[in-house]
Amino acid sequence: MCANGGIHLFTLMDWYSGSWSLLVLALLEVVIVAWLFGAERMLDLMQQRMNIWIPRPLHAYWRFTWRYLSPLCIVAILVFSVVQYVPAYYGTGDTRRDYPPWVNGLGWIISLAPILLVIIVAVYHLRTSKQGWRELLEATDGCGRSAAVHPALPAVETSSTDGNGGLANAAFELGETGKASEKHSNGASPSAF
Repeated sequence: MCANGGIHLFTLMDWYSGSWSLLVLALLEVVIVAWLFGAERMLDLMQQRMNIWIPRPLHAYWRFTWRYLSPLCIVAILVFSVVQYVPAYYGTGDTRRDYPPWVNGLGWIISLAPILLVIIVAVYHLRTSKQGWRELLEATDGCGRSAAVHPALPAVETSSTDGNGGLANAAFELGETGKASEKHSNGASPSAF
């Protein structure tokens, strides 16, 4: 990026890397989750395995958003992006420099590489797996919270109050100097971390 052509490479990456591929991957994700895996199954999984409580009236909202509204918005943005597409260039006005077609072709390769990678990996897994695509979309036993990654938090003492109706918290107690305590809850000083 520090060479003479660095700004042109940066412009090309900026022009192509964050637009088409992100929208197509987002559309794939929404379609796979909402239609293939199932929006209702996803909501149930969130409640049962991830302990995320979702009120029943919001189930209809999330199903509608995941199945129809999100894909529609993403497709609309993609269509507008295609209609308003302009090949990459650098500069403005009299200093504008249009890139040659082969450079824009390189930009398209940059843009399509993440999409092709996802498709290639998906096809590879479908062909090498002994399971069908429905089984590959099943939630595994490790889905959701893992006790090793998210250990249970210790119980909070609720009988101790701070005198103002709130719960006492040793981490926020003021010392003799009027400043917050320098000790963590485990007794170690901040420099130990």
